[in-house]
Amino acid sequence: MLNTIYRKIFFSYLTLIFLVLILVGVSFSFLLEDHIISTRSNDQVSTGKELATLARTILTEVGQNHSELLFFLDRALETRVWIIDETGNIIKSSRPEAQVERGIARISSREMDILLQGEIISHPPNKNYYNTLMLSTGIPVTKGGRVIGGVFLHYPISGIQGTIRQIQTNLLNAAIFAVVLTGFFSFWFSQSISRPILEMDHSAQALAQGDFSRKIRLSRKDELGTLGKSFNHMASQLQSTLNQLSQERDKLAHTVSSIEEGVLALNRERKIILANQPAINFFRPDKTPAEFSGTKIDELITSPEVLELFNKALAGRDKYSELIELEGNLTLFFQSFPIRDNSGEIIGIVALLHNLRNLDGLEEVQRKFFAGVSHELKTPLTAIRSYAQALLDGTAGDTETRERFIKIICEEAENLGLLINEILDYSRLKAGKIKPRWQEFQLGELINEVLASRKLALLDKKISVKRNFPSTEIPARGDPALIRIVIANLIDNAITFTPPKETIEIEINEEEKIWISIIDSGPGIPVEEMPFIWERFFRGKRNSPESGRGWGLGLALAREILLAHGESISAQNQKERGAVFSFSLPKK
Repeated sequence: MLNTIYRKIFFSYLTLIFLVLILVGVSFSFLLEDHIISTRSNDQVSTGKELATLARTILTEVGQNHSELLFFLDRALETRVWIIDETGNIIKSSRPEAQVERGIARISSREMDILLQGEIISHPPNKNYYNTLMLSTGIPVTKGGRVIGGVFLHYPISGIQGTIRQIQTNLLNAAIFAVVLTGFFSFWFSQSISRPILEMDHSAQALAQGDFSRKIRLSRKDELGTLGKSFNHMASQLQSTLNQLSQERDKLAHTVSSIEEGVLALNRERKIILANQPAINFFRPDKTPAEFSGTKIDELITSPEVLELFNKALAGRDKYSELIELEGNLTLFFQSFPIRDNSGEIIGIVALLHNLRNLDGLEEVQRKFFAGVSHELKTPLTAIRSYAQALLDGTAGDTETRERFIKIICEEAENLGLLINEILDYSRLKAGKIKPRWQEFQLGELINEVLASRKLALLDKKISVKRNFPSTEIPARGDPALIRIVIANLIDNAITFTPPKETIEIEINEEEKIWISIIDSGPGIPVEEMPFIWERFFRGKRNSPESGRGWGLGLALAREILLAHGESISAQNQKERGAVFSFSLPKK
């Protein structure tokens, strides 16, 4: 029941006020009763002293009847009156029939001894002579300095008790009213205390879920107001810190993804906390790093030799390196470095994976590229020189032939310009000389513009394009000129490798970032080529004479553009056929 601060405060105040009222009421009742009895006792002493004169007359003047006077005093004072002689006998009573009925003829000898000494008798409420409580007072009557008798007054306490009960009833009504009034006050006060605490609780829960926009709005000047301001400051600082950590994490991820060697980071539980695509390509070329984030290393690597290297690295306390030969013409150079916390305790490792055989292979690829480029440069240059020489010699006599020769020269020159521009763009991006000019643009419109420029190529192969995105109004951020190059290269690849009368799909998914996927219907990427498709100058086996004139720079150029934007790109094969190229862009 008392499981909330509001209820605890509310019922605590009510209970406290209730107990205080009971304590005050009971104490006041006893004090009031003592005060009334004491006051009545003093009044009886004063009345008794006044009646002592009448008693002296009754005791000294025999034969006079004062019964009516005593009866009148009884009714007026609501007090029983006795007059006694010096032997303690009751000689006169305001209600003689009561004394006869009860057989009371004299007072006790102890009380008489007190009177004979000239002292006043004052008893608390008692039943010495009556069945009901009586307040009794005895006054000695003297004559010539000698006690000749006394006056006894008996007042029934029932009258006092009635007055006290009436006062107690009034006190109870006042207490009930006070409790109700206090209940309203307690409700308001407990709400004023619990409401900001509940708001802080809701804000803390929102904070735990990553919502830093929710603030506590308190206009109070007390400790709760100070606590609310401190909470808001903490949330702002936490958001700033997390943003910095996120930026550092993104920088680290971009740096790691740009490293050509494989990078794998594990914690003590052997779970992957960081990986780049080259590391995944060593073991699962058809997968991406995101698919293995948080999984154990055994799910990525099945080779016992490689797993043993990671086990040794995790068991040691210093950096570790080893060179091993694996199946599939793979020479792996393994290096690991420990990750330590502030106390120096090892909490994981970072491993670098080098395929030494592939380094030689890449050198061979580049040698073949330069040979191919030299051949391709020589061919158009020879054609340009031949047709230009024919024009100079006058061999092309008619106008139609000369126009055809000039057109061929222009086309060959344009192809050379495209090749040189691609090489220059790649070199500038790699050297960091080209920086993205950030602005907001409509991604859907940009894709449609690229498709419109490839309309003839699509019609030539009768390829249809399926757009899996809602509209052209998809705001994104980046350099639209550079992103256009990325989209154009990927769509050109898709057109190249998609068979005639098939379909190319373009998907856009909006999550934390915008993900663009271009899916062709071709044969897919050979698994053994997957680690090298992002390398410059690489042309795979699926490039055929029908594939067109490619230099192996398109995907490398697209990757460098996206790295300059702080984003990533990946490729994987579909289960049945075709390849999927996906890249990300920041939202508006």
